[in-house]
Amino acid sequence: MKVSKITIGRLFNLGNYEHVRYELSVEVPEGESAATAVRGLENILAGLNPKQPRGVHRDDDIEAMEEELINIRAMADLDVEVRYGQSKLVALESRERRVALAKSITARWREIQKNARTLFDDMNGAEKFTDAKQNWEDQYDTEF
Repeated sequence: MKVSKITIGRLFNLGNYEHVRYELSVEVPEGESAATAVRGLENILAGLNPKQPRGVHRDDDIEAMEEELINIRAMADLDVEVRYGQSKLVALESRERRVALAKSITARWREIQKNARTLFDDMNGAEKFTDAKQNWEDQYDTEF
């Protein structure tokens, strides 16, 4: 048996009864591995996931965490202990680690998405779409 074409799709649930579906079809050239093609398609689809995975933060969330760090640094030691139940040093260290982790996870996710889109584009999957209706030249167009 010879595999000549593979189609794989994935449905991403966005919540609120919304979803995004991606479907890719590729032709497998003679002598190429169908299993390698499937793994590549699966990696592309995973990277195109439009829903942020757990642990990935929006930019404004990271900015809020950094703002909290600035506020803690400006507070007196006793005020930090009363508000956060921790010494100022512990509060700062734990939040600095949290900000660094959030930034690294978010940057990695963005890198994965960028790589997936690049691979998708390399497959000629991101061709420029133009709607024929946008270019209609109607002989009956007149100004009223």
